Amino acid sequence: MSDLSFTHLDPLGRARMVDVTPKEPTHRRAVARCKVFMQPETTTAIANREVKKGDVLAVARVAGIQAAKRTADMIPLCHPLLVGAVSVNFEIGADFVAIEDHVDTVEDPRSYRVSFDKISHVLGFAPRYRIEDGVNEVRAMLE
Repeated sequence: MSDLSFTHLDPLGRARMVDVTPKEPTHRRAVARCKVFMQPETTTAIANREVKKGDVLAVARVAGIQAAKRTADMIPLCHPLLVGAVSVNFEIGADFVAIEDHVDTVEDPRSYRVSFDKISHVLGFAPRYRIEDGVNEVRAMLE
């Protein structure tokens, strides 16, 4: 039998936030990357801003920035992070859109690694979702 202890559970097994007040300030950067694969006609429509819903990548960029700022609201027991900078960049390929997000936190004792890992997951999801939602009409026209 292993001696596992879970940092987010108190001795009675109830959920709790980890105490990070004694941590020293650190500067951290999260990087999230993903690719959204699609029909070549869809990437062309995105690149030429021909999607009726508007500029798909502009909306995806705002979604990524907002996700970075609101990560603690979306992930249970996640410590809030003081976000210093966010960049969301895209590369349009023949049949994909690649997304690369960077988030820097300012030096703050609350910059806790577990919470910081969560920001990467949220960053990867939010812009991808907005791209997929933005091109639904193109996908329907191709079917």
